Amino acid sequence: DFDNDGDLDIVFGDGIRWGGTLTDPPRTLAVFRNNGTANNWLMITLEGTRSNRSAIGAKVYLSATIRGETVQQMREVSSGSGHSCQNDLRVHFGLGDAALVELIRIEWPSGQVDELNNISPNQFLTIVEGSESI
Repeated sequence: DFDNDGDLDIVFGDGIRWGGTLTDPPRTLAVFRNNGTANNWLMITLEGTRSNRSAIGAKVYLSATIRGETVQQMREVSSGSGHSCQNDLRVHFGLGDAALVELIRIEWPSGQVDELNNISPNQFLTIVEGSESI
């Protein structure tokens, strides 16, 4: 979400030139901007204290009522998933029509588990490992 509007966007480069130099012409870069919908969302940044500061490896579980059904989602913080790839270290959850996130459970790499209840959607949260508040 490079424009921080709550929907996921993609920036795509055609890769590095093998054996290339700094004087080679620039490579192609494409930006795919998602204009989104009226659906709700939540973006969470984790800060490790006992775990690594970027929280890589942390698992975030979320429970919300979407279209009248309890839905559970999970995201894992990762820095990349392939050659020359970089993921956003924030975790994004699409929430549809959910008016409230009933539960957020974070399993940190250190083994620490934190839980938050009754969180409003459509916001950016920063959660610090071991903290009682957001």
